[in-house]
Amino acid sequence: MQSSEALDVRRPGWLAPLLELYLELRKPLDSEAAVRAVKAAHPEAGEDELARALALRRLEAVGLHADLTLLPPRLRTHLQQRGFSPEDLLTLGLLTVRWDVFMDVAQLYRNYSSARERQMELLTVEALARSEHALARKLRKAHLDSMVGVVDPKPWAAKVEKLLAPGGRLLLNEVSLSIGVGLAILEARHLAATASLYFSQSTIEEEGLLELYQLNLEQKSQLVEVLIAVAGADGHVAPSEKTLIEELLRYAQLPGAEVKRLRKLLKRAPELELKQIPMAPVHRRFVLEQAILLSVVDDDQDDRELELLQRVALSLGGNERELEEALVRVLAFYAAHRDAVLDFGPVALGRMQGLIRRRLQKVVAQNLSALMTEIKETGELAVLLGAASVRPLTPEETTKVKLQLMDVCRSIPALAIFALPGGGLLLPILIKLLPFKVLPSAFNGPVDGSAG
Repeated sequence: MQSSEALDVRRPGWLAPLLELYLELRKPLDSEAAVRAVKAAHPEAGEDELARALALRRLEAVGLHADLTLLPPRLRTHLQQRGFSPEDLLTLGLLTVRWDVFMDVAQLYRNYSSARERQMELLTVEALARSEHALARKLRKAHLDSMVGVVDPKPWAAKVEKLLAPGGRLLLNEVSLSIGVGLAILEARHLAATASLYFSQSTIEEEGLLELYQLNLEQKSQLVEVLIAVAGADGHVAPSEKTLIEELLRYAQLPGAEVKRLRKLLKRAPELELKQIPMAPVHRRFVLEQAILLSVVDDDQDDRELELLQRVALSLGGNERELEEALVRVLAFYAAHRDAVLDFGPVALGRMQGLIRRRLQKVVAQNLSALMTEIKETGELAVLLGAASVRPLTPEETTKVKLQLMDVCRSIPALAIFALPGGGLLLPILIKLLPFKVLPSAFNGPVDGSAG
């Protein structure tokens, strides 16, 4: 095994030792379990569709913020024990989750290789994913040579490393890591599609690979364009927003002409009109979450931000319900991971809550009659809400009110947002909008099991 002391992600030469450590410390059973689960869930699907499902299964774990769980547990422990900083580990996690996707696809195609062969295969697919076909052909030849002799992967890894980290920079700052998750997800999906085509053809099929590459560039460009529109929604682009988008442009590795086009858009962001960019539901979900995060990066809160986010959801082919769900996911995640939200500044969590509060005020007002009818019909809930206007409720009563309110919300489709995972965090907002003079201290603390 390569010594991890030789692995310094801030200097050239990090890819070969990282890849060797990854392959040695990762459990192959992880991919076997992933393939079994996806095949069981999609019994009629072909291999291409299964590869996409495998990527989605891995990417579901990425969530809203890169965290240390992205790294395989044994590799994470190994690097932590050797003093790797949390920032380094976060960046490496976004890289290794792509490799997890690759390993899952290899398992899907029953591609069983030695560790040395697997290194060369992964390097080949990484080169193909960046449309470096000439390098990929050389890597493939080296891979075939490794099946019958000894091939040193280090010089080949050095070539691919330059593709992964142009200018030698792999690392992102904390806020860029959070917003950059969207780009990392697109890269991982693209790697899955590239690996699927490579393993199915057992060769380098340039026409199909070029189509996949162009699609990935288009999706990354669309994501950055949406974020530029969000940044300019309040009439100006804050310096923090501009810096972040510039960092994403570097990380996205788009063609020079496209980077120039996007920079021109950034200069006139306040004038931009959102284009219609229909996206698949999974892709749309991640883009919405990234747009919400960007909306709280600067220190200014503007009512136009919520309106803009609603228009973003519609322009991507979604609806206001999908935006509500994304808002709840973002709020629930960052309420549970307050250290993560601090990266966005001291008022970020409050701004997330403000975005949701303004949306909920409208929804509750439109459905207040139905809500009050349901509350009255429950009997006990109405009595307890009345009691809460004159005295603090007991812990048992508080739990009853919260759970019964969530049941009521489930019965009214427009209010089902409160019953989503994490929706319990919104109940204090709902209670303040009801025509009961509830004591401010009556409903402290989350509903048991509802904040996840």
